[in-house]
Amino acid sequence: SKEGTANLKNNVEIKASNNSIGIYANNVVLGDSLKIDLGSNSTAIYVKSSPVVLGDNTQIKASDNSLGVYGTKISSIGNLKIDLGSNSTAIYTKDLDVNLSKGAEITAANNSLGIYGKGDVKLDDNSKISLGEESTAIYSKEGSANLGKNVEIKVGNKSTGLYGKEVTLGDSSKVSLGEESTAIYSKEGSVNLGKNVEITVGNKSTGLYGKGVTLGDNSKLSLEEESTAIYSKEDPINLGKNIEITVGNKSTGLYGKGINLGDSSKLSLGEESTAVYSKEGSINLGKNVGITAGNKSIGVYGKEVTLGDSSKVSLGEESTAIYSKEGSANLGKNIEITTGNKSTGIYGKGITLGR
Repeated sequence: SKEGTANLKNNVEIKASNNSIGIYANNVVLGDSLKIDLGSNSTAIYVKSSPVVLGDNTQIKASDNSLGVYGTKISSIGNLKIDLGSNSTAIYTKDLDVNLSKGAEITAANNSLGIYGKGDVKLDDNSKISLGEESTAIYSKEGSANLGKNVEIKVGNKSTGLYGKEVTLGDSSKVSLGEESTAIYSKEGSVNLGKNVEITVGNKSTGLYGKGVTLGDNSKLSLEEESTAIYSKEDPINLGKNIEITVGNKSTGLYGKGINLGDSSKLSLGEESTAVYSKEGSINLGKNVGITAGNKSIGVYGKEVTLGDSSKVSLGEESTAIYSKEGSANLGKNIEITTGNKSTGIYGKGITLGR
């Protein structure tokens, strides 16, 4: 219906070959259990001027160079499934928001885009996005990306996981990308991640980038060589307890204006790396923190450094364990610092050691 309203009841099935459009209308009313199966160079649903509400158990499938759903505003009732080929976009809104309810699953091959929203993008609990190389899972041009609990994002090399003005990711979610990628990027705002979150990225990559970064307890970040786990350009990095960060050679663990790391957290890096770096702000590391890095590395570098009781810093040869540029280095009780040959243990304007 090019000019009017398309009214579809429950259990409608649409199937067509290449160069096809499943539904085209100014306005649309969709029932539950809609199924659309198209070939390449196709569009499943295109609505010019009204919001699109996808009914429960909607299933959309198309081959390469295709578009899943296009509209001014897009939402789903639940259990949405979209499966596309390469060079494709699953969800695209030109003006407003995207709001997908629980259990949404989006899959596409290389050079694809999962969700694009000019406004806010919301992806509810237990949803999944899986894309190929050189792809972006979620892109919010002017709004925020807000993802629920137990969300899984998986993308290939040279890709971006989440991009938005501000990004929130719920508890127990997982983001995994290949080489030369960025897991989460906040252009102007902060990155806020819940508890038990897992971020995994390949070589020459960035884990979390934002104006400020918050990460809940028991979360893990793992990156390979020549990478940065967390980068905060303006506000402090605030990390909870039992955080585990692992990065390869020639890498940086934490970089920010100020850094707060909770008790019992662990940072492990390869050679020629820096575990914690704050050029202008203070660094506060909790109790029982463990920092390990290889040869020619720096453990902690900051304007002022505090290290809690029973913490350990261990580095290889030609390294510096703790360096306080202008302020003091304050270390708690039962601290262990181990370095290899031609190294420095603690450097600071003033040094305080607990007993």
